[in-house]
Amino acid sequence: RLERLLDEEKDEPRAGRFRPFARGRGERAARGNQPLHHGGGGKSARRGADANENGGQKMQMKKIVLLKYGELVLKGLNRSYFDNLLLRRVRVLLKAMGGTYETDYAQSTLCIRGGEDADMDAVAARMKKVFGVASVCVGYECEKDMEAIRRTIAAHASELLRGASRFKCVAKRSDKRFPLGSPEICAECGALLLSLLPGLTVDVTEPEVCVTIEIRDRAAFVHG
Repeated sequence: RLERLLDEEKDEPRAGRFRPFARGRGERAARGNQPLHHGGGGKSARRGADANENGGQKMQMKKIVLLKYGELVLKGLNRSYFDNLLLRRVRVLLKAMGGTYETDYAQSTLCIRGGEDADMDAVAARMKKVFGVASVCVGYECEKDMEAIRRTIAAHASELLRGASRFKCVAKRSDKRFPLGSPEICAECGALLLSLLPGLTVDVTEPEVCVTIEIRDRAAFVHG
């Protein structure tokens, strides 16, 4: 399987080749890697992220797929080798699906963003078969402030809850500069969901669905 994967990578045009991570640098090397583009329209795929990084127009709410890594994060000095193999496999699968995609790896999570021609639900279903991925989440990326997070939850409340009647909110605040703490984020988002969907109850011990709000370095992720 490894030989077949590497052969597929060699057959691709050199301009679109994936640049391997530096050996032994793990996640830090992955974070410095350039985003991957598949199909046409590479510049348009990065427009939203670049504008947000450069302090230009605000980031638009965007549907994303998050791949959470499993035991791979426990690797030692050879972790970058396995990171590289997994990302190559993801790239091969995305290319086979057609459309335009961008990938961004940070904090043991691979974020896949799609262009207008991308079917993100189909991408999520395909990525569940990738060895080394512990979980696959379909969610939304938005500006890293509570107003944008509330708008995202309000726009996709039914999709996030998936018909559940008992839920809880989970906040993961990796950016400690964010003005609200995790309990405050959960309280605000939970109150909003309760006001939007009648019949909901909060159950922190046995919830049917966990609505997760991740505060990252450059954006916020919201997923069920």
